[in-house]
Amino acid sequence: MNNFTDIVKEKVLKAINEYKMLKNTEEIVVGFSGGADSVCLLHILYSLKSSFGYSLKAVHINHGIRGDEAKADEEFAREFCLKLEIPFECFAFNCIEEAEKTKESLEECGRRLRYESFNKLCGQSSIIATAHNANDNAETIIFNITRGASIKGVCGIPFVRDNIIRPLLYCSRKEIEGYCSENCLEYVTDSTNSSVEYTRNKIRHLVLPVLEEINPAYLNCFSSLSDNAKGVYDLLMKEVEDLSLEAKIGDFSYNRNALLDADKPVVTQLLCLEFGKYSGLSLDNKKVNSLYALLSDGGRIQIYGNIFAEVKKNCFRFYTNNDNAFNESVVIDSFPFEITFGNYLVNLEKIPYNSKIVNQSNATNVIDCNKIFGDLVLRTRKAGDSFTFLKRNITKSLKKLFAEENIPIEKRNEIPVISDDIGVVWVSGFGVTKRCCASEHCNNIILVGGKNNDR
Repeated sequence: MNNFTDIVKEKVLKAINEYKMLKNTEEIVVGFSGGADSVCLLHILYSLKSSFGYSLKAVHINHGIRGDEAKADEEFAREFCLKLEIPFECFAFNCIEEAEKTKESLEECGRRLRYESFNKLCGQSSIIATAHNANDNAETIIFNITRGASIKGVCGIPFVRDNIIRPLLYCSRKEIEGYCSENCLEYVTDSTNSSVEYTRNKIRHLVLPVLEEINPAYLNCFSSLSDNAKGVYDLLMKEVEDLSLEAKIGDFSYNRNALLDADKPVVTQLLCLEFGKYSGLSLDNKKVNSLYALLSDGGRIQIYGNIFAEVKKNCFRFYTNNDNAFNESVVIDSFPFEITFGNYLVNLEKIPYNSKIVNQSNATNVIDCNKIFGDLVLRTRKAGDSFTFLKRNITKSLKKLFAEENIPIEKRNEIPVISDDIGVVWVSGFGVTKRCCASEHCNNIILVGGKNNDR
């Protein structure tokens, strides 16, 4: 066997069978740019459809970048599908404007829009086929390595991911172009592919040719590397899953000792995955190493912006210190008074003197109205706020008080505080400050209640 048609067909069937790509598939939605890769993919899937019993639909994306050239590619793709009687759909976008709006790179934005479009046309028994090949896989691995990828990045492009299949991944670009030539298939060439302005094009035009000089079979080596890395990654993820079950003690919090007892690659992978779930962001190697050091050293570190990690009392956790999470201020000007204040329900009731009420609550939640100066205001803490305990006659700043009570940092700025013109009157969870506490002899009182709706 030495012709490209047989080589490509054999490799496509190997991928389909090895990865069970077409199980329970009634329709394949093919990403069809009109380039050599997608022409080869659509044509070979067309030739196999009677054997596997699926229908085809081609989807073309006009990214709005190349003007008349892109329009010509769209018309080529439409005509190609018309000749084979394959249903054709086209989506047009202004990718440059969209990328500026979303702050994505042009490549990231284009990729997102493509897959969103493909999925719009998928039914329950549909899958998406894209024309990634062995060269694309090598480019991806090199691109990931240069960005400091973990082992997952070395796995390259997966043959199957969710509802996406890539039947050409065993095939080289040379083999694909040979297939098109032997089958008299025309295709278009994207002029931007020859530019080295884009990172992937630099790898394609400047790096891969050098690797081919060193080893003509370099693509096979990258494919083997992908397979080996995928096997190692699967084993690693099994260890990560087991460690998560053992170490997790709450939402994004973990037993520190359990993490320290595990192997570093397993721990760092767990932290990367959990941080991604927590923040939607990724970690570079420097931050990963800082997190691992935190396990041994204790304390806390800032990861990004207001996102932190800390180790305290054998607990490692991610948290957000949102100083401005809730800073509403409400004047209490009528009674009874009730309001949802952030995650809290706060209520006040003005009642006649009743010694039984004062005694039962030990005055901790009863305000003596005669000791109020100015308006009562419901708010969150401010710099300089302090609280005096009735029985101990000890005054502490709210900052120190909340720290001593081990209230999570991200929760401290949510706690309701009632104040007057002088200062703090009442703090949720601590009661009334000594200055405003009611005695058994006062005859003008306010009963305060506060409930944390999160609990």
